[in-house]
Amino acid sequence: MSEIVRLFVDPAFNKIKVDKVTNPIVRHWRDKTYKSMGDKEKQEMIPYFQAKFSPFTDNSIVRNIV
Repeated sequence: MSEIVRLFVDPAFNKIKVDKVTNPIVRHWRDKTYKSMGDKEKQEMIPYFQAKFSPFTDNSIVRNIV
């Protein structure tokens, strides 16, 4: 979970991870939906993901449980 935001802000990290995706649904979303988005839409996704996942990654107790 802690790497989700990094997927959207670090192109080298994104390439490493995306090259290993085997799930056809995730691959399709990446290849069709994400690639067709503009830069503004992609930038708007980052705060959304941060808001959703930061409670799990910022709190050390919850992070260790997850």
